Amino acid sequence: MAEFEKLLKTVFYYPDANSIAMATKGKERLRIDGDGHFGFGTRQNNQETVRIQGETSDASKLALLINNAAQNSLLAVRNDGNVGIGTSTPTYRLEVNGSFHASGEITANTIRTAGGSLGLHGELTTNGNITVNGNIAANGNISAGGNIAANGSLNYGQLAKLEVADNFTATIRAADLLLGHSSRRGSLGFSPGRALVDLRRELHLNYAADWPDGIRYYGALLSACTRELKENIEEFSNEEAAAILANLNPVKFNLKADDRKAPHLGFVAEDSPDLVTSADKKAVNHDHIIAVLTKMVKEQGKAIASLTESVTLLQTAFRKFVEDAAQQPPSRPRQVTSSRKASEQVTPGKTVLAKPKRSAAGPKGLPTRRRKP
Repeated sequence: MAEFEKLLKTVFYYPDANSIAMATKGKERLRIDGDGHFGFGTRQNNQETVRIQGETSDASKLALLINNAAQNSLLAVRNDGNVGIGTSTPTYRLEVNGSFHASGEITANTIRTAGGSLGLHGELTTNGNITVNGNIAANGNISAGGNIAANGSLNYGQLAKLEVADNFTATIRAADLLLGHSSRRGSLGFSPGRALVDLRRELHLNYAADWPDGIRYYGALLSACTRELKENIEEFSNEEAAAILANLNPVKFNLKADDRKAPHLGFVAEDSPDLVTSADKKAVNHDHIIAVLTKMVKEQGKAIASLTESVTLLQTAFRKFVEDAAQQPPSRPRQVTSSRKASEQVTPGKTVLAKPKRSAAGPKGLPTRRRKP
């Protein structure tokens, strides 16, 4: 132990021929060796140019604190390794009270902002989760191999796009998924309409009356109809199709939510057969109606083909009859004797019926009428 340590005084002394040190209250506080190494609070400063060592491992104590003239904290380093910029009580490895700019890469397990904003002009890459309790705005692309959870808004620029699940399955969870343009604010000028609503067994598109003018799409809208998805496949009888078609009543109507009252054609689900409606009688399955119409059209096609064949046979027979009649020679009129009266002579174009000869005996089975002598 050096002599000054016994004196408990503030002194400068020479630990060796090439070093100088300062001590207060009997403990060395500063040492500078011959190589220019500075040591604050430690004698082991031969590895670093400047080495600062706290006198305790108490996490609530600071190993380094730099303040400005107003005694505002500029930089603080706690004994547990937490670093604070703009705060003297950092609770994380790096806590910044204010804004900071990084032109290179930032690698961290967790980045949190205490109610402020996090602006990125480059790329943000993470193998973990990104949790945002406020708003997140991106002028570029956001790619996520995991989940993106936002309790606030997730906004994209006008020319940007949101891509979900390229070669794998992704999930978007929401009670109601609202789609709308910022300048239109929904179908009736209020909030965006509910585009997709998951009702457990049903997925509602254009839910309720949010978009009374309907949905427009370009291209083909395909329904999965492969045999691999079906079972109990049976023939649909003509009687069933005829019964359903007989009870379908097309109507003309207006939608209550449509302020323009545009005319529509369709059906009323409550008045339609069960086989073409949903279980709650609130919707009509137009695919089922197409199946009914297809069945009836096919049967009508068979009936029309049969009638066409019958008419063809009749036309052929009639033409043959006309042709045969045209080939027969015309019949010659009978010669009338001169003893006939002029009134009984045959005139051209007039048919004369021959009078039946009288018989002395009447028809068989009738009494005979004799001439008077």
